[in-house]
Amino acid sequence: MRVCPTQVKNTKEYGKTLKLALKRLTGYLSEIQHVFQVGKHNVSSKAVEYAQSIWPSSLSNLQRLSETGVCNDYYQTQHFISDSSWDAQALMDHVSKEASSNFTTNKLIGLHIDETGVRKKGKQSIGVDRQYCGNIGKIDNSQVAVYAALSQGDFATLIDSKLYLPKSWTSDKQRLEKAKVNLDRREFKTKQELALEIINHQISLKTRFDYIGGDALYGADQKLTDAIDAMAIPFLMDIRENQHVYPEEPQIRVPKQKSNRGRKPKIPKPDIVAISVSEYMKTLKHDDFMLIKVRNTAKGKLKCLYHSKLCTFGTEKANTPVNAF
Repeated sequence: MRVCPTQVKNTKEYGKTLKLALKRLTGYLSEIQHVFQVGKHNVSSKAVEYAQSIWPSSLSNLQRLSETGVCNDYYQTQHFISDSSWDAQALMDHVSKEASSNFTTNKLIGLHIDETGVRKKGKQSIGVDRQYCGNIGKIDNSQVAVYAALSQGDFATLIDSKLYLPKSWTSDKQRLEKAKVNLDRREFKTKQELALEIINHQISLKTRFDYIGGDALYGADQKLTDAIDAMAIPFLMDIRENQHVYPEEPQIRVPKQKSNRGRKPKIPKPDIVAISVSEYMKTLKHDDFMLIKVRNTAKGKLKCLYHSKLCTFGTEKANTPVNAF
């Protein structure tokens, strides 16, 4: 955890708040000891020890953390993180159920899907590869995972995640064996497929949410959005500016033959030409937008200009709203 210098400067009792939060976290972990049951042994004490070591520190290397004196035994902590068979998914499921039950029922709850990356050195960490790392905005040696968060108003919490394995990993059986990757995680899956797995899993847990949100990586994937649409779940996702849409609903039919020459048309086509979202944006004027308040921030309310237009996405008959900000 990295502490923001500005926040420390502006908050006189920041240290007191941090200590109270750590105390609450330690108490919370003690309430879910069953998650850390491994056979006849319970490793919850290691979970508390590890949480206490990383909470106030900017260090992310376990060996460096052990030097602080909080992690008493480097090898035991390493075993707890890498080899111990306590159920990490059960822990996330518990957090999901707790968060879902604690949100109020008078405001919409969103299930937001996004990916994040962590820079890494070497080639040993599971899933590490030269790939796009969103945290730094470029391709670098990193691990990438797809995450899910529940949000309501100004509150949000992470509830699920799945590590992305590039093809360089899933195609290398020896590497998978050496890293002890679970057998059910060795098949290559796109980030969008991982997102759909998370959504289906949260539905199976009966997690409460009213809509699904995501950026263009997920919104531009029609297989994913079609799957969500088939579940009758509302979703609000970005699309790329080069995505082509029909501002008016096209008629899908076989075009008339323009002359007696050539083959007779047989394939149904839309009767109007699709345009990119960026081209559509150029047709808008200032009066076509309305000012809305999005959320509260440290610097006040975040506002944006909003425009909504019902467009047809692709050549299907179903309409999809395209929102421009």
